[in-house]
Amino acid sequence: PAVPGAPGSVEATAGEAQASVAFAAPTFTGGAVITGYTVTVSPPDVGPVSGTASPLVVTGLSNGQEYSFTVTASNVAGTGAASTVSNTVIPKAAQSINFTNPGAQPYNGSLNLASSVFATSGLPVSFTSDTTETCTVTSVGLVSFVGVGSCTIRASQAGDLAYQPAAEVSQTFAVNAVVPGEPTIGTATAGDGQATVTFTAPGFTGGADITGYTVTSVPDGLTTTGGSSPLTVTGLTNGVTYTFTVKATNSAGSGLPSAASNPVKPNAAPVISGTLITSVNQDQLYSFTPTVTDTAGDILTFSIVNQPAWADFDSTSGALTGTPTNADVGVTTGILISVSDGELTASLPAFNLEVVNVNDAPVISG
Repeated sequence: PAVPGAPGSVEATAGEAQASVAFAAPTFTGGAVITGYTVTVSPPDVGPVSGTASPLVVTGLSNGQEYSFTVTASNVAGTGAASTVSNTVIPKAAQSINFTNPGAQPYNGSLNLASSVFATSGLPVSFTSDTTETCTVTSVGLVSFVGVGSCTIRASQAGDLAYQPAAEVSQTFAVNAVVPGEPTIGTATAGDGQATVTFTAPGFTGGADITGYTVTSVPDGLTTTGGSSPLTVTGLTNGVTYTFTVKATNSAGSGLPSAASNPVKPNAAPVISGTLITSVNQDQLYSFTPTVTDTAGDILTFSIVNQPAWADFDSTSGALTGTPTNADVGVTTGILISVSDGELTASLPAFNLEVVNVNDAPVISG
């Protein structure tokens, strides 16, 4: 018999500090059974490796170093010619990524993965987001939250001359809503035992819809709730000065209160009453004083329209008094007595007042 021909189709595949060399048996066996194959390494960092079949694994190689290989076949007659040189390969070390789930995150928070996610090779890790509607991430791991829901971040490391690519690792975690920011206070306007407060929605919603607002009085802590501005707080005490704050609520709870409103003092109009005296005899004293109540205890001022010329009017009590004479006989119409607390006014019904003639002077003639 003769030595065999050269093996063909030599293909090397790199691994970690090794390479697997595959080949095809020679078409010419030399008339004898092939008894083995030998792989020779270039550069010769390790000795030849022998075996009986393809592939043969060459170990002990240096990661990051280029290698190529040739293969020879042997039979009882000896060793044949070497194959053509294989492709060049670079053995590389394996690496993995350590990426621990960071757990649920608040919508208004931030997350820097660069400090906790790493490759065992020490090479830098790159990041991408699968859920950009909830979270975004820079290539170096700075995560920003743009919505509420599930956030999925992927970590990868492509390898280099010395390291193989790492298996990609992903983690999914919740991004939860937080309480909203403070509304912007508007104007408080007082009424009778109540006040109406305006405001605008907070610029920061906490990642969830605002479900309502609560207005609180200071003092007394009286509250009212509703879905939008304005809101009216009732049950206030007339004559007491109040300010108000507003806070917004979403699914995560209630946020901080707004700044205080302008101070207001609830007020009701005074109540004026009395039985009107609509006639008086001449030369008789006329006196009418209304009855007035005011829940706020304000200083009251009285006024009159169409005051009879013969009568006096007291602006501090509302008393209308006087003694008409025969010259005053007749009717004064449309008399209107009112009372004001400085803001609100109440009036009695307008009335007519008649001076009755009871004694004319004698008439003498001749």
